[in-house]
Amino acid sequence: DVNGPASSTDNAIARFDSTTGKIIQNSGVTINDSNEVSGIARINNSTLGSTSVVIGTNSATGNSSIAGSVVIGNSAADNVSANSPNNAVVIGSDCGRGNVSVSVIIGHRAGYSTSLDTSGSVLIGQQAGREITTADSCTCIGYGAGYTITTGDDNIMIGQETEPASPTDTSTIVIGNFRIGKGSNTAFI
Repeated sequence: DVNGPASSTDNAIARFDSTTGKIIQNSGVTINDSNEVSGIARINNSTLGSTSVVIGTNSATGNSSIAGSVVIGNSAADNVSANSPNNAVVIGSDCGRGNVSVSVIIGHRAGYSTSLDTSGSVLIGQQAGREITTADSCTCIGYGAGYTITTGDDNIMIGQETEPASPTDTSTIVIGNFRIGKGSNTAFI
C-alpha cells in the first residue's frame, strides 16, 4: 500500500514524500554492499543546533543545544553540560569532554578532563591539555603537551610532553620536547 517511483537508483535510500506515510521517493544518498554511505551533503540535527555537525558514537552527549561546532569521533565532546561545545572543533576519541567554546581540540584524549571549562584554547595532539579544568587561551601542540595544566591561563606548550613548572602557572611558554617551564610569566626554549 506504499507507492513509489517507476524506477530507482541502485542502493539508494528511499525517503517519504509528503506526510501521508504512503508515498516514497528516490534519494541521492546510497549505501553500497560494503555499508559505505555516500551522497550526504550535510548532517543536521536540529536538537543539537542546525549549524553543527556531530558524527560518532556517544558524541556530544548531554547537550541540549550546541552552535557552530564540528564534533567528530567516538565519545568526542561527551559528558558535557548543555550548550557546549559552542563555536568549537572537537575531533578525536574521548576528547573535549567538558565546556568548550571558541576552541580547537584534536587528538585522542586531548582536553579529556570531565571538569574541562575552556575558551579560546587550541589543544592538538594525543592527550594535549588532558587535565585542564578552568584554563583559558592555552595552546598545547604535541603528544602530551600541557598534560598537567589545570587552571593556568595563557600558556603555550609546543613539543612532546612540554609542561609548565606548576599546573597553575600562567603565561608560560615552553618549546621543545620533554621540557618543563620555569614558572609563570617565563619562556623556556
